Amino acid sequence: MDIVAKRKTIFDDLIDDARENAPKKAALAIERTDKAIHSMMDHKRFLSVKVAQRTIMTSVGPVTYRRRCYYDTFGERYIWPLDSLLGISPRAKVSPELKRIAVEKAAFMTYSLAGENCSAMGWISKSTVCRAVRDATVSEAAGRSFASAATIHLQIDEKYMGFCGSKRKRPRYTAAIHCGAVPAGKKGRKRLAKRTLLSAETPAKLAKKVNARLRRSYGIGLSDRIWVSGDLAAYIRSFPERITCCESVYVPDKWHVCKAISDAYPEFGEMAPSAVQGMMDLIMEVGDLTRLEKANALDLVELYRKDPRCFERWGDPGYSGCSQEGMNSHYYAPRFAKLASRFKPSTVEKLCRIAEARRNGEPISISIKGRAPDDMEELPWLGKAYEDRMKYDIDTSRMDVGTRKAIDSIRYGGLL
Repeated sequence: MDIVAKRKTIFDDLIDDARENAPKKAALAIERTDKAIHSMMDHKRFLSVKVAQRTIMTSVGPVTYRRRCYYDTFGERYIWPLDSLLGISPRAKVSPELKRIAVEKAAFMTYSLAGENCSAMGWISKSTVCRAVRDATVSEAAGRSFASAATIHLQIDEKYMGFCGSKRKRPRYTAAIHCGAVPAGKKGRKRLAKRTLLSAETPAKLAKKVNARLRRSYGIGLSDRIWVSGDLAAYIRSFPERITCCESVYVPDKWHVCKAISDAYPEFGEMAPSAVQGMMDLIMEVGDLTRLEKANALDLVELYRKDPRCFERWGDPGYSGCSQEGMNSHYYAPRFAKLASRFKPSTVEKLCRIAEARRNGEPISISIKGRAPDDMEELPWLGKAYEDRMKYDIDTSRMDVGTRKAIDSIRYGGLL
C-alpha cells in the first residue's frame, strides 16, 4: 500500500526522485562495466553471441540491465563475463546484499514481514528469505570493551521456543551482563548500563560464552567478584559453579522469593523483601513445610539450608538488584514466543546472534552461501590480446590423420 502525503515538500520530491532513479543509475553503471569488458575481450577467441536482459532484485528495487553472452571457441562453452565480475550466480533473482538485509530483519520479524520490508521499492517471498537464512553464515561479534567497569551483575533466565520435530517447546538459556541500572527518561524509567546479551542452547555453552565475554569485554580476573541473579531454578542456583574466570555469588530474585512465600501464606498479604529473612527463619524453626510444598516453593528451603544469609545480600551496597524489567528473556519473546513458530536449532543460533549483536551495539558479519559464478581468473586469456599468446607454426599437411587431429586439438585448446 502506498502512503500519499497530504502536503509534499521539495525535500520529499527530491527523496522520491532519488529513490525512483536509483535502479536506473545502477543499471547504467552495470552496462558501462559490460562495455568495458567488451573492449578488453579477445574477440578472436570469444565470440559475442547475444545481448540478454536480466533483472535482479536489490535493496533499491529491481535493477534491469543488459549484458553480453560470449562463446569461448577454445573452451567450447558459453560465458557471461559481467555476471562473473559482479559475483552473481547464473540463475540468481535476488542480490546477495538484499539477502543479507533479509536475514538480518528475519531476526526480529517473520519471514513474510522480512521479505516485505527488506527493500523500499519491492519485496521478496518468505520462501526466499527462508532459503537465505538457511544458506547464511553469521560470524560472532568480537564484543565491545568496557573500561573501568563497576560491579558486574549477571542475570540468568530461559526462553521456551518451538523447534522442528518437537511437539513441546524447549528452552533457550539467556544471560544479561550489566553494571546496574541508570535513569533513562523523565518518568523514572531505568536502563541497564553496559549491558551485553548472550544466549545458548545449554547452560554449559552459555557459561562458556559468559566467561569469555567477562574476560574480554569487562576485564574480569580471578580476584574480582560478580553477582549472579535469577529465579529459583536449579540451573541458575548452581550457575556460579560454572563461572571460572572470577568469584561469583548467587542472589535470588526478590520478586520470585516474595511471590513464593505470599502464595504459600496468603494470610500475610504481599510479602515485603525486608520481611523475607525473618519469615524464613520462623518457617525453618517451626519445621512445617507443608504449605511451601503445596506452593512448589521447596527450592526456598534448599536455598536457605545451603546459605541461611542469602536474603541479606539484597541490602549489600554493591548489589543493584534483579527485577523483571531487567530480565533478559523478553528480548527474545517477540520473535520466538509464538505458538505456531518452529525453528531448526541452527536457525535459532543464527537469528539469536544477529539479535544480540544489534541490541549490544556490535557489528555482525553475514555471508550467503550460493552457487559461485565463473571465476574470472579461471577464464584463460580473458582480457589479454590474442597475439600475446606464444604461437607455434607446425606444418601438418604431410602428417597422418590421427597425428594431425591431435596437433590441431592441442593448437586450439582441446587437450589441456
